[in-house]
Amino acid sequence: MRNKLLYIKSDTLKRLGSIMLGQRFLRKAEIRTIARDNSVIEVIETGKSLNTSDVDYITNDLDGNLYLSSSKMKIKPGKLFKELTDSEFDSTAIETLVSIWKSQYCVDTSVVETSSDISSVYDMGECGGSCMANKGHFMDIYYDAGATIAYIGDDYEGLYARCLLWDNLADSEGNIYKVRDRIFYESEHDKITLQKWCKENGYKSFKELDGLHLFSKTIADEYPDGVPYIDTMCYVTKYKGNFVLSNDYDEYLDKCQTTEGASNDGFITEFSQGIYCEDTDTYEYEDDVYFVEDLDCYYYYNDSLVYVDGYGWYTQTCDDICYCEDTDEYDFIENCFQCYISGNWYSSTNEMVYVEDIEDYVHEDEIDELWYDEYEECYKYYREEN
Repeated sequence: MRNKLLYIKSDTLKRLGSIMLGQRFLRKAEIRTIARDNSVIEVIETGKSLNTSDVDYITNDLDGNLYLSSSKMKIKPGKLFKELTDSEFDSTAIETLVSIWKSQYCVDTSVVETSSDISSVYDMGECGGSCMANKGHFMDIYYDAGATIAYIGDDYEGLYARCLLWDNLADSEGNIYKVRDRIFYESEHDKITLQKWCKENGYKSFKELDGLHLFSKTIADEYPDGVPYIDTMCYVTKYKGNFVLSNDYDEYLDKCQTTEGASNDGFITEFSQGIYCEDTDTYEYEDDVYFVEDLDCYYYYNDSLVYVDGYGWYTQTCDDICYCEDTDEYDFIENCFQCYISGNWYSSTNEMVYVEDIEDYVHEDEIDELWYDEYEECYKYYREEN
């Protein structure tokens, strides 16, 4: 039977992959594919067809339902997990993955709060931090533009998730939209909670309104003395004779993406190019990016990277590094030892035995696979025939 290609949308694959990586059910070949792409991802060649094709991919909704993009045919999580894991995993292991998957989508949206005091929420800390924390004197522009914030957290525990809300964005024809901005979050569960709350309260994402040129309320009669770093509605332009914020860069006057709120003779200082990030195709500030040693480039997110102590960040697919079972850390293969039987890597041979006839090491957990030659006083893998 000719193998077929299985495609999964990047967000869906990232969530599936994080569960399997957490349970150590994912093989290196599949980790390689997770780290590579940003849109629809070619995952694996499989002889067991899930009715996918090169134009139909697997995605999911906010209730955790998996389905095919074109036909909307639902796919059971267990069946998909089985495709993405080694065949040796039994039904109990697959059920564990399914249970974790479903638990991410069992959320209580009543924990979400909103505030017009955006500065105070940013100052709560956590949630990856913010370049605009403790810079309240630059945040007035949000109030003028009609923005609020939805969040999960409090002053004691800090933030678990947050996103800006724009309640009165207008397009060029005067139609009004409620839009949520990018979600910052501590866990997938927190992100999904905030996503579902936004949907329940009538907010669309900018991605859903892709292509629409949107404008905020009037921000001021004159440019403010200082501005925050704004993710999406960052372009200052004129709409019906007033200064407004916009998500479109066409004919903009300035760009609100400076962390220090600097201005020059009443005009907001334009954002310098910064450092280009390969994974997001955007320019970001130096303090917010990760240099990827094996690719010789920068990434904005580190969820597909691993850290090698003393050497920096590497992609999970780098052929020069490995995960060491005994230290729970990544290191260079040249510094490590691989078990001949299990294929697992270790930082030293302290828990391993040398096997004479294969001239390699085997971890003590696999010692039952060996036999001890009393005459030569050594372990061997292949049993000699008399």
